[in-house]
Amino acid sequence: MIVDKYANITSQIAYASSIGINQLISTLTLSLLNLTSVFGQIVFGSLSDHFAPHNVTLISAIGSTLSVFLLWGFSVSSPVLILFTLSYGFFAGGFTSTWTGSINHIVRERPTEPSFVIGIFCLGRGFGNVIAGPLSVGLLKAGGGNGKTLLGGAKGKGFAYGSNYVDLIVFTGVTSAFGALGWLAMGPPKRLLEKAKFMKAH
Repeated sequence: MIVDKYANITSQIAYASSIGINQLISTLTLSLLNLTSVFGQIVFGSLSDHFAPHNVTLISAIGSTLSVFLLWGFSVSSPVLILFTLSYGFFAGGFTSTWTGSINHIVRERPTEPSFVIGIFCLGRGFGNVIAGPLSVGLLKAGGGNGKTLLGGAKGKGFAYGSNYVDLIVFTGVTSAFGALGWLAMGPPKRLLEKAKFMKAH
């Protein structure tokens, strides 16, 4: 989730310019993305204080993924792109605010490990910061020289999916969906597996 967020931020203005949006609106979309991230952090931080963290991260992951595939992928005008930045900024921006809830959940089972977990989270965030720029450029260049995308589709008309941004869009959407792994590991799937093992043992 961290990598896809920063990959999106680094390409936001370039994409806006590529579909003919003027510099002022292009810059505005990036500002709106950062602004809504603040509100996302407040909302998701509050939710993680009252609900299971894996359920909150699931909401963030689903919202981010749908924003990418349904809004960015079909954005060819400033209204749709602005709607995408508002939605994606809110859902993806709020993801890191679930850290505290996740750490509290871990501390109940392993009281000695909160510092280690915080370190892992911060390491992931730093890693995302470092590789997001080069990764974005690489994904854009990979399908930009031969008229085709990495997915094999010909570039042309077809919303953002018909441009050389399609690989970056798909990467961002898929990595956003990875945020749901916490729900798979700690949510209903885990409880169903534990129940199945209990029933098998008895």
